[in-house]
Amino acid sequence: MRTPASRYRPSKRRAPRLRLPIYPAGWLVYRVKNAGHILVRGKLYVIGRAFQRLPVGLQPVRNRPHDVYFGPLLLGQLDFASDRSIRLPTR
Repeated sequence: MRTPASRYRPSKRRAPRLRLPIYPAGWLVYRVKNAGHILVRGKLYVIGRAFQRLPVGLQPVRNRPHDVYFGPLLLGQLDFASDRSIRLPTR
């Protein structure tokens, strides 16, 4: 009948380090701020707080919103002309 805090022991194993993704040349790369947004051309766009302090890549696509990636993972699309938040991809 001991409390959990009295039973806790720190792990001896180290957590694996996250490798930061590298994006192809020609992509726009932004580091997500602590509040979960990126600053592009003086405007804030919400990406998500789960990605704070991590780089996201914006793949330019003609006549469509930019695809937003974290490494190989497509997060959604960002349209600089219409809104200020990421939305799910339409494809």
